[in-house]
Amino acid sequence: MNKFNQFLLVCFVLASGFILGCGSSGGGGDPAGCDDEDRYIQSGCFSLNDVVIDNDIRYTPMPRERHDGTREYLSFNIAYPSLEADTLAYRPLIILIHGGGFREDRPRKNQFDSFIVELAQRGFVAASIDYRLGLDESRELDCEEDFYNTPSAIYRATQDALSAVAYLKGNASEYGIDDESVFIGGASAGAITALHAAMAEQSEVDAVAPYLSEGLGPLRDDQDDYTVRGVVSMWGSVIGLRIIRADVPVIAFHGTEDDEVPYDREETGCSNIPYQYGSLPIHNELVENNVCTQLYTKVGGGHGVFLENGAEFIVEKAVAFLKSVLDDTCSTFHVSE
Repeated sequence: MNKFNQFLLVCFVLASGFILGCGSSGGGGDPAGCDDEDRYIQSGCFSLNDVVIDNDIRYTPMPRERHDGTREYLSFNIAYPSLEADTLAYRPLIILIHGGGFREDRPRKNQFDSFIVELAQRGFVAASIDYRLGLDESRELDCEEDFYNTPSAIYRATQDALSAVAYLKGNASEYGIDDESVFIGGASAGAITALHAAMAEQSEVDAVAPYLSEGLGPLRDDQDDYTVRGVVSMWGSVIGLRIIRADVPVIAFHGTEDDEVPYDREETGCSNIPYQYGSLPIHNELVENNVCTQLYTKVGGGHGVFLENGAEFIVEKAVAFLKSVLDDTCSTFHVSE
């Protein structure tokens, strides 16, 4: 079974097991008997009957142009504790972005359906988004103006992720979202997208690849709010350390022998974007800037190695990180084993 299909299976098994769990959650003593200390950390704070699930909600008012000139609407699935079951009126939101190498032949937002239900049962509002896919790796690499290459795919996906952030912040009251407590995360291509959405600077992107904004437009609309409080990166990277604004907390999981997304750095074959930087240099950059960062390294591990024994480890560490950011108690460390 390849890593991608294994990931889907693990997410399903994980949520299926956790849905049967019991626990407690905050909100000043809601009907489930939850308290602030256990909320988000404890599995099963809310029963499945307490969770509202909405699917295929459009976050783009107009269809967006894809790499091949066709257009598509983009949508998200969302899960959250009902306001009748939860006495907290506004809850933190985490937006999850699926992986798949930006290729069109992979499952989309449904990849995280079980995962967002599990997070909702812990007290979060959780959404999984679609974004524009498509690149042509058979083409000769053109680093300066090719809208079929990997930087272009990352740029389009980042535009879409930022639009989803802005949409959900703009509709926070409908889902009971605290619009000042929004997180973003993903796996593989989804983690790459999440990192760029949280930290990419337009001016720095334009300095290394001006063709992107010239042909695809800006990353952000200055009138919207795109601020996020943290990133959950499962084997992610950025296409140049200089493009990121190192002021957003990050928790990352990565294997040192990942042959799809570099743990350290690797050459891209482009002079304007010479290296792709993985979890280790991102972590070091955040450390240098005194930003909370947590890195879990599996020595000798390949792509998605942390899923080999189930996803429970990632879930437990990620929700602990999210709660620590919310409580302003986040601490920096690097665990390598």
